[in-house]
Amino acid sequence: MNSTKIFFDLDIEEKVIIAKLNMIMKSSIFLDPNFRLFNLAIVVGYPPANLSKLIKKVYGFSFPDLILSYRLNYLDDVINMELNQQKKIKINNLISIAGFTCRSNFYYSFKKMRNSSPKEYYCL
Repeated sequence: MNSTKIFFDLDIEEKVIIAKLNMIMKSSIFLDPNFRLFNLAIVVGYPPANLSKLIKKVYGFSFPDLILSYRLNYLDDVINMELNQQKKIKINNLISIAGFTCRSNFYYSFKKMRNSSPKEYYCL
């Protein structure tokens, strides 16, 4: 999906909402395990159902999958930093840092998005 093309197909209000969403996500709010679509909708001032549809249209993900992708990308950054410092990495210690509340949910979500286990993906 070409999000640049889709962005040009948005009306002004939708472009403003996406810009707000991107700014909010830069604050790492997605790391809060209690962060929900409703919370985001309040902050950006857009109805939750419409925001959900807009996220799907622009990013090609549902809201939960968008948050999951942000969390996994954040985890990538943390792990790469740890590897560059030649530290021993224990995935279980990093799960809560990335906003996950339980180990099984993390491993299920990781497999869903990356088609491999964290150990395989990071070659640990």
